[in-house]
Amino acid sequence: MSPAPGVGAFQMMIGVGSILGLWLGGRAANRYAGKAWILQGFGIQAAAMTLHFAATHHALPPGWPSMVLVALAIFVAATALFSMTPVVQARLIQMTDGAPVAMALNGSVISVGQALGSALGGAALAAFGVPAIPGAALAMSAIAFTVLLFVFPARDPD
Repeated sequence: MSPAPGVGAFQMMIGVGSILGLWLGGRAANRYAGKAWILQGFGIQAAAMTLHFAATHHALPPGWPSMVLVALAIFVAATALFSMTPVVQARLIQMTDGAPVAMALNGSVISVGQALGSALGGAALAAFGVPAIPGAALAMSAIAFTVLLFVFPARDPD
């Protein structure tokens, strides 16, 4: 049996998760969420990638149980990831009075992040196989969480 239908289902989980995440993030941005929301997002991503890592390392029997766990992990990770974008963009607009350069730079930084994530995932795949991909994603979430926690101010300046 071809794995292609499974790939499409997992891609759908990303799409549905992104829609939910953008909706949740928009609501959070309207409530002036900030650093805590982003920290929560990275923490949730790390938890989801831990589930994905467990599934790819046979924590559940192969077949449907593992696929459902992976699908859930992908959905949760996508929801968390996409919920951060509106909060970051709202904060940028607030801090720069909507300067177009700041918004363009934000889009560029997102693209750089996607490229770095793809490169790290590809390197993990080449070096260690498919089960290493969620481990690489978990490491990136943990690093982002740690950098945000310690590098950026504890309180917003407002």
